[in-house]
Formats: sequence, structure tokens, C-alpha cells
Amino acid sequence: MVKSDPYRANTKVWRSKAARRLREAAGGPRSMHQAVSTVAAELLCGVTAPPTDLDAVARKVNVACFLGDDIAGSGELRRGDAGLIIVYSNYLSKARQRFTIAHEIAHAYFESNWVDLSQSSKEIEQLCDMIAAEILMPTPAVSERIKGGLSIEMILEVARSFRVSMSAAAIRCSELKRATVFEANERSVTWGCGFVRKGRVNRLNPALQLVIQNALRGQSGEEDLLLDSDIGLRPWRAEYRRTGDGRALLLIRPSRESLKAASA
Repeated sequence: MVKSDPYRANTKVWRSKAARRLREAAGGPRSMHQAVSTVAAELLCGVTAPPTDLDAVARKVNVACFLGDDIAGSGELRRGDAGLIIVYSNYLSKARQRFTIAHEIAHAYFESNWVDLSQSSKEIEQLCDMIAAEILMPTPAVSERIKGGLSIEMILEVARSFRVSMSAAAIRCSELKRATVFEANERSVTWGCGFVRKGRVNRLNPALQLVIQNALRGQSGEEDLLLDSDIGLRPWRAEYRRTGDGRALLLIRPSRESLKAASA
């Protein structure tokens, strides 16, 4: 059962001072996604991408260097004599290191522009994640790559070209193309974007469970599915592929009928 329509407009109400300042810096757009895109575009002006030259972006927010260290978390921002220092964990994958650096660049942006902001609130962490994704995978560049249509192979190509993780590329592409993407093992959805989120596989629609099992057995391909939603049965197109030992990636795209229903 699809509990809600995943393609309705984001209705989150942003309440923090950081969110207000970011929106003001972007010229006051109604959407926080638009504000993030505007700010990130300014940071990316004159910067080579893809993959994004993070050193060039960092210099714009007074970051002197990046350092790997045996720290407990993913990353942190420190002050040095020559400017800010981004420290990332040595135990992260290369793709995760890049996302962590981009996230800390976003913190540096807030710190460089507004000294009175808290750097540890839930909302500022969400905003830094959004800015990091936009820095690493700029909307215009990713949209150009997937303008012909979204597929699992295209998601993997975005991950390679932009030097991000498969999950980051999948989530970014799904947001831009109004699709659902998730990875699952035999028991659990390990991550997801759209109407399938992290949780137990046995709670999913039986048709989806069957497709997951087919992918885990090494099969790949596409199937048409009818999935129940708040407005009744709607047709979807599911593409599936095994991505590793005991893991499967699924991409579920809405049909034309689904898109019409979502915009009604």
C-alpha cells in the first residue's frame, strides 16, 4: 500500500533562523529547494564540474584545507590559523568523503556569513545535506544527463561521473524525475526515496516483494505493476537489478496516468 502521494509539493515548514537567512540570501523564493539551488549555484560559479572541484568551492567560504583523521563521526569543521579546516574520517569511502566535505563546506558557508547561527540544529544539518547534494550534483548538470529518461544504468553513470555514492545518485535522480528508487536485501529496504522508504520488505506490496526476490536471484529487467495508493490503483513501471551480494536496486517510474493523477 502506498500511504501517500510521493509527488505532491514538499510542505515542510522551515522554522530556524538558518533557514530564514538562507532564503533571504537567495532572494526570497518560496521553496527551500529553490533557495538551496540558488545559493549552491553562486558557490559553483566558475567551478569545474562534474565532478565538482571541492577545493575551489571551499576557498570561497574560507576553508584552507581538508584533512583525514581517525575521528568518531563522519566529519567536522575546525578553526586554523589560515582559515577553516574540514576534517573527515579516514574510514569513509571516497564517495562518502566527498559528501562529508561538501556537507562541511555548507557549514562553512553559514559560519562565514552569519556568526550568530547555531551550527548544530536539526534544520541546519538538513540544509547542509541539501546544499552538499546540490554542490556535488548540480540540478542543471544532472537534469541534462537524465533528460532522455531515467534508468538504473543512468543512475550508475551519474554516480560514476559525479563521484558520488550509488544511493546519493539514485536519490538525486529520483527527486528530479519523480521516481521511486530503493535498495533492498531479503528482509529490509536499506534506503529509499519516493513512496518506498527504509523498513521491512514484508510490509511492502506483494507485487513489489516478488520483484525484489527476482532481483536477488540475479534476474534483471522491467515489469508493469499496479500499486494501490490513496486515490486507487495506479500503474507503475519497475526496473530491477542485483547490485551486490544479497542486495537489489529497484527503480519505479510512474506511468503517464500516474503523473496525471499526481498533478490533479
